[in-house]
Amino acid sequence: MTATFLMRSMFVSVTAACLFGASGTSLAQTQNPHPRQETHSASKPKTGLSSYQLLYYMMLGEIAFSRQDVSTALASYGELVKRTDDPRILSRANEIGLTSALLDVQNKPAEAEAAIRSVLASRENLRVRLLAQLPLIFGHVEDKAEVARIVDRLTAPYLDLAESHLARASADLDAGIKDKAHTESAAALNLNPDLEQAILLLAQTAPEAERSQVMEKLGAFAQAHPQALDSRINYIRWLVMEKRNEEARDHYQQLLKDFPDNDPLAFAIIGIAAQIEDMKTTEALLTRLVTHEWGDVDRMRVLLGEVQAETGNPDEAMRTLEAVRPGPQFMAATIQKARIFAARKQLPLAIQSLHEAAQASPDDKSALQGVEAILLRQSGQNDAAYKILQEILVREPDNQEALYDAAMLDEQAGRTELMEKRLNHLIELKPDNAMALNALGYSFVDRNIRLDEAETLLTKANKLDPEDPAILDSVGWMHFRRGNNAEALDFLQRAYARFPDPEVAGHLIEVLTTDGKRDEARKLLKDAVKANPDSRQLKALAKRLSL
Repeated sequence: MTATFLMRSMFVSVTAACLFGASGTSLAQTQNPHPRQETHSASKPKTGLSSYQLLYYMMLGEIAFSRQDVSTALASYGELVKRTDDPRILSRANEIGLTSALLDVQNKPAEAEAAIRSVLASRENLRVRLLAQLPLIFGHVEDKAEVARIVDRLTAPYLDLAESHLARASADLDAGIKDKAHTESAAALNLNPDLEQAILLLAQTAPEAERSQVMEKLGAFAQAHPQALDSRINYIRWLVMEKRNEEARDHYQQLLKDFPDNDPLAFAIIGIAAQIEDMKTTEALLTRLVTHEWGDVDRMRVLLGEVQAETGNPDEAMRTLEAVRPGPQFMAATIQKARIFAARKQLPLAIQSLHEAAQASPDDKSALQGVEAILLRQSGQNDAAYKILQEILVREPDNQEALYDAAMLDEQAGRTELMEKRLNHLIELKPDNAMALNALGYSFVDRNIRLDEAETLLTKANKLDPEDPAILDSVGWMHFRRGNNAEALDFLQRAYARFPDPEVAGHLIEVLTTDGKRDEARKLLKDAVKANPDSRQLKALAKRLSL
């Protein structure tokens, strides 16, 4: 899961967000991450206001605020606070007071720290909210370590407040001081066990040795706080990472029951359901979002079409994709439709749809031609595919996708010099292209030449993408060529566990046989042939190794 989905949402009033930009959006839009009530002492009884007077002061304050006359707005609401106990009036006055304080800081950037220190000391009713926003206020400062030091100084007098530790944790995390961020998160949670942002930061900063324990703590928090959607969704994501898919499914199905009308939550669950191959839930939720026209509805249609095609409903997929309107998602829909045509053995219709799209959108011609080349390759028409790729490269010599695909066809046709030239050019354009590094390195290993260079290329590719089974296979095969059988077995077994491909199986079988483990090799060969009965490679290997 690339996504460590630990949202860092902090309370930002509407007015302050307009000035400084909102932080991460929480799934629970109405949830207050600071559930403790702020206390305010009343030094004298409040005198009543007539409805007319109440409306007058409110209108005066809101009109002034809309005109960015914050001082007048604050004065109007200040008068209301003196004369009414209405908590809604007090809350709005606090929001405007916070905006006033933030404007003071914005208008005095060189004196920001001193200005905030003054506000924190003099405005007790704004203190908690202002503390929570400290990392956001200094968000424009590039030196994040200095921001962490500033936040430490500003919060020092208020370490009895969870929000002080929370501000420190957030600033420390931004500065890359992960261990201190973890300690401060724990301190915030100790002061306020109901503070969701604290448990989220605690989980995000947990050392590897403590991760499982902390994530289970997150799960307990989520169970005790059913409205804490961010905690619940992040716990589910962790369950998926731990391959506890059934538990994850149970949790997100319960979430959907608890919040049946929360479309942002449904969108978050779509990615999780797809990851554990719960396509029924994925399709149902995408259908719901399309029906509700939620978000980028055409993007939802493209995703739904892909799922419908994958689950064996190409007719429904076509109807879904046909509804995509001309715009940013139109090309993706066209490509998906072309793939459905090709899967139905209707390649001419697939190519026709791609050509029509290229005429309608000339800027997308190369991308559409690239898809056409892939479909032609899949149908065995390598020469036709190569011709199209050559056309793209004449027009765009640095087109990375075309360079890679043409190089792979060069390899199949035995044009090794041209393949190397293309891959080297691609690596010059993008030195961290793991696929290109792997392809070039493997080509050397497969031919048993330039093994030192191959090792350099494959080691870099493996660092860039340590879990890619194709790269693991290449590294394993390289170690075998160099006589390092123990290392070869390690990499090849990991590659085969992730991707039980006949070629990977063949490499692993050869290493096992060379290592004298013929019974293990024979069993693996039997299983691989059963899964891939038409593999000529495995049959030839069995004959050559006498297995």
